[in-house]
Amino acid sequence: MEFITMDNFQFMEQYIGDVREHKKSIDIGECPLCISCAMLNTDDVQEILQDENAENNQSTLDGKTPLHLVCIPKENSKSFTIIKLLLEKGFDVNARDDKDRTPIYFACMNLNTQLVKILIAAGSLVNTTISSGLTPLKLVCKAAENTLNLNIVPALNIANLLLRAGAQRDDTCLPVAIQYGQYSHVKELLDSGMDVNMLDESGRSPLGTACSIHTVSADVVKLLLSYGANVNIGGAWTKQKPLIFAYAHNSFSKIKILLSYGAYITSEEMTALVSMSVSKSILENPEIVTFHSKELLSCRILLAAGFTPIVHGVLGISHDLTTKINQQQNLPPLLLLNFLADSNQLTQDCNGNSYIFFMYKCAVVTSMLHLGLNCLSTHNAL
Repeated sequence: MEFITMDNFQFMEQYIGDVREHKKSIDIGECPLCISCAMLNTDDVQEILQDENAENNQSTLDGKTPLHLVCIPKENSKSFTIIKLLLEKGFDVNARDDKDRTPIYFACMNLNTQLVKILIAAGSLVNTTISSGLTPLKLVCKAAENTLNLNIVPALNIANLLLRAGAQRDDTCLPVAIQYGQYSHVKELLDSGMDVNMLDESGRSPLGTACSIHTVSADVVKLLLSYGANVNIGGAWTKQKPLIFAYAHNSFSKIKILLSYGAYITSEEMTALVSMSVSKSILENPEIVTFHSKELLSCRILLAAGFTPIVHGVLGISHDLTTKINQQQNLPPLLLLNFLADSNQLTQDCNGNSYIFFMYKCAVVTSMLHLGLNCLSTHNAL
């Protein structure tokens, strides 16, 4: 679906044409070797190549050489045998058909890892560009986004092979690797040089993807950041921040890691998050959910980290509210929480100085004000 955009219309047209080509018979003409290669007939190929007069520049009417034809069928052990025979005979591994496609293009399209490995070892160029602008890496990354999660591994393995062979970093499959793959797959791509901050065709950043999917381990978040991921970019839109994604899933461990790398949100964003959390949790279930509840753990962490919501357009009014509560109840000033502590320690710290008690009241008032309710005298009733 990512091809259906104005910018990628050529890619879409080329991709659809190539897929159709896999499903139709090839116009081979009168080339016996081409026929045998297309049918993966090992015996016939061996017999033809044993002829001393056999030429290594044979091709179909559309310019495909025997090497092209061997790479077009789906993965088959016969392909490996035949392609080695052709390479030994001196067939050009970088020959182009009438659409500028080399054999490795078709091997990548079929996600045939073994053939790609053989072709690279034989000297296949990994940065060749066809008329539509696709490179082998671009093709593999787009194929990865179109495969089911069970078939993602071959695409990731080929991307690694291409990168290690010197492919230009002109596309990414990191987001889809994070979504469907494992920690090891992500690390291999990073070790191979894939750009840790490049957005995919859907506008997702690798870090944003890791924080927006609750099943992705916090270890992946830490891995991406250790390789230089921008801690405040979660996607193509400025509001797509990793910290906001992690907050939405109430992921304490991810929030803790992001904060340790300098993640931040604006006061406007904090206002929206507090309003969402408190209205969704406390105001809808006041007898079940309290500010001590795990549902509001993310809210407590960000408040403790110093992020302040806006009330009636005034920044920091929550501090005024807590000051009034302190004065009314003759309690000491708020102590700074260690937001990097684990959740149990966070609760213990809060219990020691009634921090949760204060923040609970402030968050409720802040949320109600943000929702437009009349709370001008609410603090007097607290």
